[in-house]
Amino acid sequence: MSRHTQNPPALEALRSEIDALDDQILALIERRVAVARKVAHAKDPAQSVALVRPDREEQVIDRLSALSTMPRGSLATVWRELMALSLQAQRRTDIVIHAPTDPSGTTARSAARFGAAAPIVAVDSVEAALARARTGSAVAVIELSRSDPWWLALDRDDGLAVIEQLRGPGDKPSALALARVSDASLARARRWEVLADSEFETRLRYGETLFPLACSHAKVLCIVEDVAVQLKGAA
Repeated sequence: MSRHTQNPPALEALRSEIDALDDQILALIERRVAVARKVAHAKDPAQSVALVRPDREEQVIDRLSALSTMPRGSLATVWRELMALSLQAQRRTDIVIHAPTDPSGTTARSAARFGAAAPIVAVDSVEAALARARTGSAVAVIELSRSDPWWLALDRDDGLAVIEQLRGPGDKPSALALARVSDASLARARRWEVLADSEFETRLRYGETLFPLACSHAKVLCIVEDVAVQLKGAA
């Protein structure tokens, strides 16, 4: 008997069906990208804010998760890649990284979060990364460091907002992603703020859900979570 037996007809038929589905999925992805380009033309060309929309991503993932039996994490990974591809189709948006301690890990995590199509550029300073983000043409990804509390400047910078945190080994926050976006474009369920120690304690006492990430000079970098929004999205 031959060591290489032929696959049964039923298996070949199923593989052919998967190939046909892949062709349909590819065609739909290309249509989605084409529509994204039309969206770019419909927007104000003079606007200098980044086109990334954390709120839109959140809404899309929440809506599709409610319709799907896929694990939410898997669905989010697939659709974030699709949305990142659409973002680059609308306008080139660089991911500008400053990560002196873990450049390779931060680069890999940035690509996983903002898409394989996103151009990644490394810079030598926090200031250079923030300057690029302020133009609206880039997302800055900056490593968190105990020795450099650069995030204190966010308390005085109305032009930038934290839109995401990246997690490193041990699931610990390793970097923040910042962009020039409007308040209306920020995700509703989770935000990042720099608060005075006293305000942080007061808001905790009044029942807000706050998680400190770093502390320096009587200031706290923290995550502010809206539990009601999170529960609605998970429902």
